[in-house]
Amino acid sequence: MTDNRLDNIKRINHLWGEVYPLLASVIMDDFGRQSGRVLEIGPFSGGLSMELARSYPELEITITTWEPDVVEYLENRGAEAGVSSEVKVKGSGFEHTKKYIVDRYGKETLDRILSQMPAEAAHAVENSIPSSWYPVQYAGDLANGIKRVLGGSEKHPIFEISREGAKATFSLIYKMFFRLGSPGFILDRVTSVWKNMSTAGELSVVERGDKFVVVRLKDFPYKNPDYCGERLRGWFHATLELSGCEMLKSVHTRCTSNGSDCCEWRFEWK
Repeated sequence: MTDNRLDNIKRINHLWGEVYPLLASVIMDDFGRQSGRVLEIGPFSGGLSMELARSYPELEITITTWEPDVVEYLENRGAEAGVSSEVKVKGSGFEHTKKYIVDRYGKETLDRILSQMPAEAAHAVENSIPSSWYPVQYAGDLANGIKRVLGGSEKHPIFEISREGAKATFSLIYKMFFRLGSPGFILDRVTSVWKNMSTAGELSVVERGDKFVVVRLKDFPYKNPDYCGERLRGWFHATLELSGCEMLKSVHTRCTSNGSDCCEWRFEWK
């Protein structure tokens, strides 16, 4: 994005700053309730969405853009206005997890896991909608619940659940890629799926060889070693297995929960 476009967005917000509260009031009067979901695509300037978030805190607002400097600008504006830019993940991940647990361990085990979670998170996960977005903390709470209930029976239950869920998803959606592409080629494509799974973080392949790859996740503020160390490791592991890699080994080499500025995973195969 050019500096001129960002300057134009700043100028629009400055000129319309006194108008946004009136527009927000008109919109909410027509909307007829104080809570719900708002999506701004583009964005035009983000100013109106910020005013809605500030004046109506029960709204769940998402602003989409492909421009990193606009994201930074809006995050800064939100912080100044006291609006949080909460990281959210897609509910489809909850659906795969619940199905795997019920199929393998039974409904009573899922109920035990949910009972280990905070009530709000448990309710959201139990009633999740695949296309909806949820706070990433709920995914962490689910990972913690799985570890408490299944940690004694399996070495890496979160890893296995994520691995099997990813296989079910990617084998259906990326069937042609898995037949034709190399492991590095496949990972390049699959990392782009991250934007459809999370509202934060930049995922990329940063190093590769004939029998290894290194994957890095940057700018992801949520720090949970079970979520990134096991859940995401299982996700990548399944991708490489589907692309034909054998005798696969994976290591979570860097983690933000240990003070690193990013998370990294190294995968090696025969």
